[in-house]
Amino acid sequence: MPQFSYKARNELGKSIEGLVEAESQVLAAKMLASRGMIPVSIQKAVISTDVMEDFNQWQALKALGLTDLILFTRQMYSLSKAGVPVIRAIQSLKTSTRNKALASALGDITKSLESGLSLSQAFGKHPRIFDTLFRSIIAVGESSGSVDQAFYQISQYLEREKETQSRIKSAIRYPIMVIGAIGVALAIVNIYQQFSI
Repeated sequence: MPQFSYKARNELGKSIEGLVEAESQVLAAKMLASRGMIPVSIQKAVISTDVMEDFNQWQALKALGLTDLILFTRQMYSLSKAGVPVIRAIQSLKTSTRNKALASALGDITKSLESGLSLSQAFGKHPRIFDTLFRSIIAVGESSGSVDQAFYQISQYLEREKETQSRIKSAIRYPIMVIGAIGVALAIVNIYQQFSI
């Protein structure tokens, strides 16, 4: 369905901008009016290649799981502990990872490091992959001179988080199975009663 970018005013006169999906400009205007907005301008939205790249990265991020991050942090720990320079370690992991979002982020992180940013600042450019805790632990590791231990701590934390998630899933799975079995049993009893009459 086509998207239209609009500028409108709400009931209080406040200016609002956004996107709306509709079959035509007229239907887009009607949709805005039904939401209590007075359309000022409505134009067909053009999706740029940057937006498509962001969308593709978002799709890849959905596939990026804890397993990928655990593997990355373990490998960074091993390489850092072995004395491999951080930039070279990240470059080698970029070429070996199968996850496109992680590979793209690692490529950008390498460029950031080469331009003079610190490791935590470079990771900070990708907050959807590397959260605040991740970046904070890296910053502490940088300031104390033990980046390898920072990666080790992160990998341990992520492993515990993954274990917790799997426990929650298994704890939820049993009640769902019981409810499903009860539902099937009730359906069979209902059908049996209808045929016995």
